[in-house]
Amino acid sequence: MTVFISIFYLFLPYIYSVEVKIGLILNSDTEYVEAYSRIAQLSSDKAATLYPDIEITIKEKRFDDNLMISSGEAACELVEEGVVAIISTTDSTSTKTEAEILARLHIPMVSVSASDPFLHNPVGSDYILTMSPSDAEQSKAIFAIIKKYGWYEFSILASSDRYGINGVLGLLNLQYIVNTDDKYRINRAQYFHSEEKEILDHLKIIKDSLEHIIVLHCSADDAKVVLEKADTIGLLAAGYVWIVTDAIVGDVRVLSGPSSNDIFPSYLEGLIGTAPVHDQTTAAYKAFKDSYTGSFSDLTTCTLGTYDAVQIIAKAAEKYLTTEKQNLVQGVNCKTPSTFWQQGSNFYSNLVNIEHSGISKEIRFTEEGKIQNNTYDIVNFVNNGFQKVGKWDSDGITGMGDKVMFLGSKDVVPPAFINKLSGQVIKMGIVEEPPLAFKNKSEECKNNYHLPECWYGFCPEINRKLAVDLNFTIKYVEPKDNKYGGRDNATGNWNGMIKDILDGRTDMTGTALAINVERSKAIAFSFPFTEDSAKSIVKGSMSTHNPFFFLNAFNIKVWLLIIGIIFFLTVVMNFLNKMSPYGLYGNKMYALQTCSCDVCRHQRIMKAQNINHSLQEQHFECKVEEVQHEEYMDQLSLYNSLWTIAAGFVCQGGESFPKCASARFLLWAWWFFVMITISMYTANITAFLTLKRVGVSINSIKQLPGQTQYQWGVISDRNIESRLLNHVDKEYKTVVEGGNRITGLEDAIKLVKEGDFVFIDEGSVIDYNFRDECDFITIETPIESNEWAYGISTYSPYLNIINQKFLQYKEIETFNELKVKWYKLDKECKSSQVGSDTPFDLSTLAGLFYLMAISVGVSLILLVAENIYAAYRDSESSTKIKLSGWGALKKRLSYKAEDIRTEWSCRCSPGKHAPSAASKANETAFSVHPGTKDALAV
Repeated sequence: MTVFISIFYLFLPYIYSVEVKIGLILNSDTEYVEAYSRIAQLSSDKAATLYPDIEITIKEKRFDDNLMISSGEAACELVEEGVVAIISTTDSTSTKTEAEILARLHIPMVSVSASDPFLHNPVGSDYILTMSPSDAEQSKAIFAIIKKYGWYEFSILASSDRYGINGVLGLLNLQYIVNTDDKYRINRAQYFHSEEKEILDHLKIIKDSLEHIIVLHCSADDAKVVLEKADTIGLLAAGYVWIVTDAIVGDVRVLSGPSSNDIFPSYLEGLIGTAPVHDQTTAAYKAFKDSYTGSFSDLTTCTLGTYDAVQIIAKAAEKYLTTEKQNLVQGVNCKTPSTFWQQGSNFYSNLVNIEHSGISKEIRFTEEGKIQNNTYDIVNFVNNGFQKVGKWDSDGITGMGDKVMFLGSKDVVPPAFINKLSGQVIKMGIVEEPPLAFKNKSEECKNNYHLPECWYGFCPEINRKLAVDLNFTIKYVEPKDNKYGGRDNATGNWNGMIKDILDGRTDMTGTALAINVERSKAIAFSFPFTEDSAKSIVKGSMSTHNPFFFLNAFNIKVWLLIIGIIFFLTVVMNFLNKMSPYGLYGNKMYALQTCSCDVCRHQRIMKAQNINHSLQEQHFECKVEEVQHEEYMDQLSLYNSLWTIAAGFVCQGGESFPKCASARFLLWAWWFFVMITISMYTANITAFLTLKRVGVSINSIKQLPGQTQYQWGVISDRNIESRLLNHVDKEYKTVVEGGNRITGLEDAIKLVKEGDFVFIDEGSVIDYNFRDECDFITIETPIESNEWAYGISTYSPYLNIINQKFLQYKEIETFNELKVKWYKLDKECKSSQVGSDTPFDLSTLAGLFYLMAISVGVSLILLVAENIYAAYRDSESSTKIKLSGWGALKKRLSYKAEDIRTEWSCRCSPGKHAPSAASKANETAFSVHPGTKDALAV
């Protein structure tokens, strides 16, 4: 029996036509609701002739607020009636709700009007097909129109629903992706609800901004209100451009007058719009139009999409029944969401793979269910309706030559901005603060500081150039409190030039304001044309306040090292004098060691008596006579060496100087060291005496709250105060709260010059006003620089014009030239550059000490060379006892060793010292001729 039933259902499609139920969700508030219903039924009838094996049944559900049923509930009711697919004619918001419900049940859905680019997200994306291109594609078409006409800046007015928001996001995205040359910019994107007053307020903002290119992204119902209000305030006059979207173009009848006979207001003539391509030249469209009994105005892209959607579902059903050999029957419902239609996935795959020649266009889908081959018509509202004037596809715009008529029946392309500054009197707020702005103190200007000729400086010169280039007249207005502008945290009220802008007393500032977050919430700023950073200044204490100021040139390590090197060189000098055969000590000591005192005495006696002197010369060579005329051998003792070195450090000569080359080289190197050291000492001590920071005990403004030596402060209601109070590092807030609030710049300068006061302000202000002072120093103020610009009303009609000129001035270096002219900081001494107040440390002078170490090494090398040379002379000059060079060197070294052992530790006066081992050895080796022994004994 079971086998028989299966075979029956297998051949059922070939015996009887199979019913395929298609759901249709309609919004009762839509003007085309009846057209959707009628066209869907006509498509169903057509499908019956094309696919006789299936019977298409349209199940319709309508929703609106009055029926107390939502689109989601309508979808669920259709599912319970057994539909195998649903066609939605709702907007993107409702469609997304429906898609998420149906995706859980595996019921395919075809949307004919939703264009939300986020419909195909992971939730609901598996079972939805969209017949309309996404808003992202439409944004590309709109952006192409804007680029074609060179409208570099434009505004967007959008509804606050998904359709409006997605349109803005699409254009914002293109601003950064397509806009590679950074020309095109969305100046303002405003969202509105349906309240007429709110819409009018947004329109007034656009009018005040002088922007003439407006993109309107909303439904036709909202557009009707927006355009009516725009006309009342002149925003649809000649010179303006309005670009409307497909939702307005596709539902254009809504824009008609109250007579409902398709007579449209004349102010619509010249609108530009976009609409998905609806090819009215195909044979299928012409055949359908000839058979259609309703109004031809019903035939919009979306209503025709409904016709094609029915055909696609019918075609997919016929293919499914043929290939799958299964009936299209589902028995799920929303009340049991855990269940789903088992055949839904396969049926959706058939839908996605359908290719259909529709009555509006060729239809193919991507794997994600998105419509392919997106093309938009560019339309122009002329002669009481939208007419095609061009086309956009992925390759760009074609057509649109001279076909477009703009608002006011003009065929000339309007500019993005119109210069309404020409002939105007512009009130500019200004405060005297050099070098930004100076007052002319002449008698003629005494009570006429509203005149531009009574001001000069960096900013007034910029203003004069602007006035000439844009043909307007300047009227200066000084704030009553003479402040730039700060906000009272207690009341939220502003003062200074910012208050004057907010109150309408001025149109803009005529002097630079520092840009910060707090100010940006109240007013707008022009293109920034300079920047500045924070700086702190204090008067340096004189060096003479410190009784030991003269030690501040070097730090303590350097002083200790200099003292150490003096004692070290003393020892080395003495060592070289003793060790060198040509030193005062070494030379004479060697002479004394060549013979004992007795022999020397006998030698002198023999010489005095002229007793065979030549006889004794045959046995020894005594050197004493050769050096008897030399200076006293202890002239470079340790004590005298110390005096020579120490005296050299203060550029004075000692009483004795070395004779040997090694010691002389060392002394020369020491004098060179002294010369460089004294030069550096003199330079640094001069800096201390003329400047500086002896007595300034802080290095950063963060140290101010923890000390009592200095007072400090900022000028109230200025940028620096705001930046410190709102800085992420709360220590800066403590600095401001613990300091003084100064009323003006003159008071601040006076306090700094009196001493012991730290003033914190903009760097350029401090640099300029203290440019001729030599006894002022800066303290670290590590705050990032910020930009300066002109302040102007948030919705000022002048902002874009001023910005365009400022960009031009920046390109031609106008701002830099004026800054060089007015920021004159050239002077003989600057508080930040006169010299360093930091004592020289070891790293600074390390090279000199390295030089001395090398000099000591060279001196020791010379010492070795001197001994070798002396030994060589000994070997060459010896006539009685022949010695080799090496033997002579060993002899000298043995004598020196004996000298070190017996003499260095205990020195007797010359001629009275105990006989040394060397003398005894020499005496032992001496043989007296028998004939002279008695004489020698005398």
